[in-house]
Amino acid sequence: MSLIQFPYEPESQHPQYLYNEQEFIMRMLMQHSIGISLEETASQVTVSHNPVLSHNFTAHGAADFPSRNISAQFSTSSTRWIYLRANGNEFYLSSQQPSYNQYLHGWYHPTLADRAVVFIDSEQPANYRCFIMDTYNSMYEYNSRIADTGGDLFFHKGFGSVTDANGGTWSRTLLPGRYRFEIRAGKGGNGGTSGYANNNIAGGVGALGQIVIHKLTIISRITINGYVGFDGSHGENGKYKTAIAGRIVYDIATGGGGGSSGENTFIQIENSVLAEAIGGAGGGGSNAGNYAGGNLTGGFLSSGAGGGGAGFGVGGNGKIKDSDVNAGLGGTVDNGGAGQQSVNGNGLSGQNRGTLRRRNGGNSPSWGGGVAGVNVTVDASLGGTSILNTTQGYIKIIRTGDIAAW
Repeated sequence: MSLIQFPYEPESQHPQYLYNEQEFIMRMLMQHSIGISLEETASQVTVSHNPVLSHNFTAHGAADFPSRNISAQFSTSSTRWIYLRANGNEFYLSSQQPSYNQYLHGWYHPTLADRAVVFIDSEQPANYRCFIMDTYNSMYEYNSRIADTGGDLFFHKGFGSVTDANGGTWSRTLLPGRYRFEIRAGKGGNGGTSGYANNNIAGGVGALGQIVIHKLTIISRITINGYVGFDGSHGENGKYKTAIAGRIVYDIATGGGGGSSGENTFIQIENSVLAEAIGGAGGGGSNAGNYAGGNLTGGFLSSGAGGGGAGFGVGGNGKIKDSDVNAGLGGTVDNGGAGQQSVNGNGLSGQNRGTLRRRNGGNSPSWGGGVAGVNVTVDASLGGTSILNTTQGYIKIIRTGDIAAW
């Protein structure tokens, strides 16, 4: 029978050179028992070798390894491989990635005759990072993994794009390969300001849209499409009116409306959605404001504020001077923010998140009633119910590798 060729060394210099085809068959039968014991803690790996348990490393007779029981301890936070030297005397840690040798039925150093026995995958959590390299598939997940960083930008639409900063629909044809899709939804609208403009109280700021990462291996030419969500519209500013009844002067104001959530961003194949990011929550409307001086004889009357639309994150609450009392609440992931009461009723809450790809902000309540015998009405400030012609959402398609590398 012919001898098996060992990698990178002349037959006569390899410690296993007496292996023949019969012994190779024996090793194949024992391929899942390579005589390696592995113990891992959060910071340390201990590897031990007992050749008695395996035919993979140790031949019988003159080709036996001289050291039958060896062990070593290693600590690393990087992706590394533990090798057993060809003479069987030592384990060592290396950054050199092995390649699979189908004739020797194992993983071997790229330039030496040493066999890789343990793979340390730094991207896995502690106590789950180490794998005994006893099969051809020992590094399948690692080799087919789509990286979280790096790669070549293939397509970019929306915020930050130098060629197309607009939202809306898009479509692209992709060739086989590994891709990472990064999407962000539109930003939530701001809540409306105070009705009494002299106080200059802003509504709450809308939250940025959700960011979602989706990884996809494409094995045949395919067309993929989707939508980049626009930013939600701002709540209407509060309204203000001076009512004069004889010699009595009143200032009356309503709170601001809540901001709408941003639109969702999604990617799909035909009509099947692969990934979707939720639009940012809307900010709550400001309180109507407080009278800060003047020639009023009847005083200052005010209404409440609208709540922000539901969406990703938490939209900022509206303000009343330096506190949040009686101001509309920003939307949250699950619920629209509550409108707040001042004198004449509660502002409306923003919409809860449902099937819509955008959630409206709530209105403030209108103010209506008698003032010194005169009926006076100040209309409610509406919550955001549309979109802005801008977006802080985006879609990025990044090609990270070719599937032929598998």
